[in-house]
Amino acid sequence: MVTSRDVAKLANVSVSTVSRAFRDDVYISEEKKKRVFEASEQLGYTLNFAARSLKSSKSKTIGLMISDIDNAFYTYIARIVEREIKSSGYRLLITYSNEDPAQELETLQLLASSRVDGIIFTPTSTKNRKFISQFQKQNTAFVQTYRHHYDNLDSVTVDDYKGAYIATKYFVSHGHTNIMMTEQFPQSFKIDGYKQALHEAELPNGHILCLPFQPDLKSVIHQAIVDHKPTAILSANNIVTLNILKVCKGLKLTIPDDLSIITFDDNDWVSLLGITAIAQPMEEIGQSIARILLSRLREEEVTSPPMNSRLEPILIARNSIRNLFAQRNYN
Repeated sequence: MVTSRDVAKLANVSVSTVSRAFRDDVYISEEKKKRVFEASEQLGYTLNFAARSLKSSKSKTIGLMISDIDNAFYTYIARIVEREIKSSGYRLLITYSNEDPAQELETLQLLASSRVDGIIFTPTSTKNRKFISQFQKQNTAFVQTYRHHYDNLDSVTVDDYKGAYIATKYFVSHGHTNIMMTEQFPQSFKIDGYKQALHEAELPNGHILCLPFQPDLKSVIHQAIVDHKPTAILSANNIVTLNILKVCKGLKLTIPDDLSIITFDDNDWVSLLGITAIAQPMEEIGQSIARILLSRLREEEVTSPPMNSRLEPILIARNSIRNLFAQRNYN
């Protein structure tokens, strides 16, 4: 059986350092933490630690890993999930991955050492498949949300293809042909839906502005609007939308007269500003996550196929779309 002494020897640190690394002690250097986590993964120590603890009792704790702490979508979902699992005697431990696979792995290891009974997360990629597969063998329940990266895990997602499709069609129905789309990833269901709507309207492929998780969104968006001069933008999420609005203010562009906009993710300020949105069924998402997770936690051993819940978005029309057909008819 692998012990902390084995990890310490491989990582060339003391046994107490191993313990402090798993507690995320601030006085341990990042370099030492990395060595400890790499050694523990190589030896399987974290997983064995979790397994031994779970044999004696359940922690009644669920780990929720948020991929973007600034996005109100995730905090809203967290409130709903916390409410639902609390009624079954579970508490929620919230962490975040910052859209970084390395930080995701580190957080998964810390959740393992915390003996969580289940993990809810938005996968950053499939780079941590090995660790997740090993951890899942210890009867830890996993639910992936928003992105379906792992076919062997339960999931709750929204039909992003449909959301982008109906948004783009809505732009086209108002006379827009120069439609820009922002997205975090170069390949996604949102992009597929956007392209399909343009294809059906016999329009060019449009312009896709790829915005990986980065701090300087504003300058990238500014340059794209100046270069391509779109009449309409489909925004990937409310964080991107906020930066688009800041750019418009700097360029003295008004919405919808100079630029029309539809955003994924509806919230209070989006509604207050009259921005048309692709709204996701937040309450249903949170309830579905909790229902699937609690169902898994009631099983002695996970043997049934993955449960996948795919929910439908809706378009909420407000005042952020200019009707270019009406303008042409007027002229």
